[in-house]
Amino acid sequence: MRTPVHGPRGRRRCLALAFLACACDPALPPPTEVRVAYPIGLATALPHETADAHSASILANVYEPLVDFGPNLALEPRLARSWRTTSDLDWVFDLRPGVRFHDGTPLSAADVVRSLEIARDDDSSRVRPELAEIREMMADAGAVRLVTRNPVPALPNRLASVPIFAARGSGPVGTGPFRLVRWDRGQSAELTRFADYWGKAPDVATLRFVRIDDAVERRHAVGRGEVDLATDVESAAADRTGTRSARLVSRPGLTVLYIGLDCARERSPHVVGGRNPFRDPRVRLAMALALDRQQLVDGPLRSRAHVVEQVVAPEVFGANSRLAAWRPDPGRARALLAAAGFAAGFEVWLDAADGLVVRSAEGRELAELLSAQLNSVGVRLRLRPQPSGALLGRIESRDTALYLSEWVGTSGDFGITAEYLLRTPGAGLGSFNGGGYSNREVDDTLDAASRTLDPKRRSALLQEVGLKVHEDTAVLPLARLSDTYVLRDGLRFEPRLDRQVRGLDLSWSKR
Repeated sequence: MRTPVHGPRGRRRCLALAFLACACDPALPPPTEVRVAYPIGLATALPHETADAHSASILANVYEPLVDFGPNLALEPRLARSWRTTSDLDWVFDLRPGVRFHDGTPLSAADVVRSLEIARDDDSSRVRPELAEIREMMADAGAVRLVTRNPVPALPNRLASVPIFAARGSGPVGTGPFRLVRWDRGQSAELTRFADYWGKAPDVATLRFVRIDDAVERRHAVGRGEVDLATDVESAAADRTGTRSARLVSRPGLTVLYIGLDCARERSPHVVGGRNPFRDPRVRLAMALALDRQQLVDGPLRSRAHVVEQVVAPEVFGANSRLAAWRPDPGRARALLAAAGFAAGFEVWLDAADGLVVRSAEGRELAELLSAQLNSVGVRLRLRPQPSGALLGRIESRDTALYLSEWVGTSGDFGITAEYLLRTPGAGLGSFNGGGYSNREVDDTLDAASRTLDPKRRSALLQEVGLKVHEDTAVLPLARLSDTYVLRDGLRFEPRLDRQVRGLDLSWSKR
């Protein structure tokens, strides 16, 4: 069954009158529904199949992991009330009693093991790297025991990305504070409060997630009272949110905007002429020196971003804060291109999600400025906007030469991010390494870090990885983005560092 993104005009009038009556009469109860506008709709109801941050945010209300992250990425118990190690390879997760699935059946250790096995072994799973080191999974009375092949000190961080679900004939069911009652793929989703939730009951009874592509339109939808919370709001549009009915909330986030390059193939169908220039490290360095990232921040990104040298935010464990910054140097960039045999430059397709480069004024300005900066040294871009799912497919199949993308380091651990973006692709690792970057030293150091229990030594190893990747110019980090929201007056909401919108964090004040 499908739910429309916007109701008919008559329904809008009724909603507006209802909100007006509530605002005028403080004795009336606050609304029990919150409507959230996202640029992208729910892509799947199976939590292990999604790699999209917006879908993961919606499903975080429906499914729960054993271990979760708090608003600032501190680990918290969730379905596991505690965990411990009995050796370097053995972990025991004690399950919380009294938890029920949305169909009423109690959560058992066998359910958890089955869910983890599907997430580890299913070819459609996007979280397989998180579980790749788990050799055995055993269900004990009220506990789950996991045995790893090697020491995995960040196993709780990894499990925070693996929601638990049960496969039923009517579809997957979770244990979260909300039930998924209907959704329209890529468009809208309706969630209702789960009466038998084990934890604190949400103040909100219904959550509706609707898709509104345009960032400015999302802001206007809040002002018109059609939605209550809009995410991914264009910075310039947010600056104009000065009405009594809406307010702006912003905080530095975990999202890093970056450019990926094909480091592997000798020839590419996405480069005019076929020869792949990015296999040569001199060309990759030339690209870095052609970019004026501060100009991108001060211009299209409206100063709600910060230049970074890595694909993770500085707060992430293992981030290297001592990497030398790439300063714009077009002259040296042209010299490097000439030395690599590209004195006349070259032409290449730039793959990007249409939400990043065409659906907002900021995005269009960003694409134009990137093109101008690279064109100044002879790298001529052909912009190829596409739906985010199509871009993700290109990255996973490495069917791209140059791509603009975002990474949200919600694991709080650079080693986990590197396993997705920077490991040699294969055996479930490097699944989003769209450029096919491969460095044996990086792989070996990541392996060593993944087995190192001492946090200081492990952080040092991950910083070595960051330095080597930076020296290889394996990817081109551009900026760390701030997360910007517009809220209706009276809605209480504190943004999370992982930018998820959770119904447990939402409530209405008396208005």
